[in-house]
Amino acid sequence: MKAWIRLLRPKEYTKNFIIFLPLFFGMKFNQGELVAYSALAFLLFSLLASAVYIMNDLRDVEADRKHPVKRLRPIAAGLVSPRLAWVAVGGLFLCSLVPAFLWSRPLFVWMVVYLAVNLAYTHALKHVAILDVFILASGFVIRLYVGKAVTDTTLSHWIILMIFLGALFIGFAKRRDDLLLSGGGESVRRAISGYNLEFVHAAMVFMAAVTVVCYILYTTSPEVVQKWGEIFPSTAFVLFGILRWLQLAFVKNRTGSPVDIILHDRYILGSAGLFLLYYGFIIYFHYRFNMSFHG
Repeated sequence: MKAWIRLLRPKEYTKNFIIFLPLFFGMKFNQGELVAYSALAFLLFSLLASAVYIMNDLRDVEADRKHPVKRLRPIAAGLVSPRLAWVAVGGLFLCSLVPAFLWSRPLFVWMVVYLAVNLAYTHALKHVAILDVFILASGFVIRLYVGKAVTDTTLSHWIILMIFLGALFIGFAKRRDDLLLSGGGESVRRAISGYNLEFVHAAMVFMAAVTVVCYILYTTSPEVVQKWGEIFPSTAFVLFGILRWLQLAFVKNRTGSPVDIILHDRYILGSAGLFLLYYGFIIYFHYRFNMSFHG
């Protein structure tokens, strides 16, 4: 049973909470029906993501067996047979895509887009340096559109940019981990031949700078100031989170699974939690109070 749970990678579902962001920033998080829609989309998308993870494991089983960490995955370790894994993939497709098709065609379309992008990634694009990180980052943007599809919430170009840039930063940090594990060779991932530590470090610092500048532009843009007031103090949480991630990478050599870092580093968790609390106050209390007062 534990092997099957690990095969589904439920820990990776943490990424799928991005589906709730359009609802949160669209000031609709207090609408129970829409929250339920987002929760159902989260469940269906998570089942599809598990199918994608299993297909990727089946494709990379030989390479995973050479990896110091991935060799412990159920298929690579021989705990789950490839035949049963394929049966699980088929079941997950049925349980995710069919309900999505019957319930929401926009949701179904975005789930198919996610599947198509990941199939292309698994079979070819993961071996192309730089493009591989861009493809992974696009998955986070697709999650935003999944949330939009079931709540009919308008997506600001700012949130799309921030999610994409942040995902690029984390993606390059993950490639740093791959480089360290492979000793700079190709034993872990073929695309590693297109990277070295100097380039990855430069890419991480560059993406960190661009992300922070983009966020500052967002908080000081006229339309945002007019709508929500002075929210630039929240820049402190973004700066702290990014600097902490750089510290984990360059000082402590902890650039492994992004999900593990997010879930287990109290400083990252703290900055993210304070960021959401700050926005929750601005959106659902301060903003609405001002609107009712001036109304």
